[in-house]
Amino acid sequence: QSLRYRLEQEEIRLKLAEANAAHLKIYTNTKGVCMVDHPESWGGRPVQIGERVAMIFQPDKSKVRIFLPEKDNIAFDLNKPVAVILNAAPAKRYQADLNCVAPQTSKGPKGEAYFLAEANWTRQTPVPKVGSKGTAVIYGEKVSMVYWLLRKPVAAGRQFIGL
Repeated sequence: QSLRYRLEQEEIRLKLAEANAAHLKIYTNTKGVCMVDHPESWGGRPVQIGERVAMIFQPDKSKVRIFLPEKDNIAFDLNKPVAVILNAAPAKRYQADLNCVAPQTSKGPKGEAYFLAEANWTRQTPVPKVGSKGTAVIYGEKVSMVYWLLRKPVAAGRQFIGL
């Protein structure tokens, strides 16, 4: 009799484990690439409700995020494409269309103040890998060569003197 109760108890535990395992599968209607940060850190750790475990990335809907230093927030020409030069492929230039520049500054990853800008990849541009880093060349309005050469030194001098 004791063995029968033990068998029933183990069958109940098996059904509970199967029900819990059914909740481990995640389905989505969105097609894309599943991204998980450091999957080895998830082993044996309980997940909190609302905690992000994975992210679906859609390469055809990716954007360019540009961190503009505070001193370089000039009037930009939205009609000219942004040239993106990636660190991994410096010989190739990608093109994107400037979408918006944030009106307020934010604190950057290194603690500096920056304006966040966003650009959409142009249709003829193959989208690079997710997380690629590089340099974005954004064109502003036309100014004289003297102004372009002296803008930063004059600004630095005015800050130093306090004018």
